[in-house]
Amino acid sequence: QNPRGGVLYLGWTRGAPLGQRVLPNSEVFRAKYLWTTVAYMIWPKAARRLLGRLPVDQPVDNFLACSVCDGVVDGYAVWPKLVKQAGGWGVGSDVEHSADAAVVS
Repeated sequence: QNPRGGVLYLGWTRGAPLGQRVLPNSEVFRAKYLWTTVAYMIWPKAARRLLGRLPVDQPVDNFLACSVCDGVVDGYAVWPKLVKQAGGWGVGSDVEHSADAAVVS
């Protein structure tokens, strides 16, 4: 049982090394901080906890990663990845990366 609910990343970019396997011989690992929301699943309990953090004031992948890192929800990742981004990071995307965007205050 998972009291907080969690986010299971099916495709991602590593921000921090993966943690321990959730179960022996499983392909699911604990995740502390991952980027890129290529593909993921969210438990209903985790979704409710994430909604409690609204408004989202940063890119959604950072929001999810910070929520995991802050202990709001648990993070898990499948390795090897089940989903890969079609193009390379930022290739062919019309979404500006937050590191490249102008900051407006």
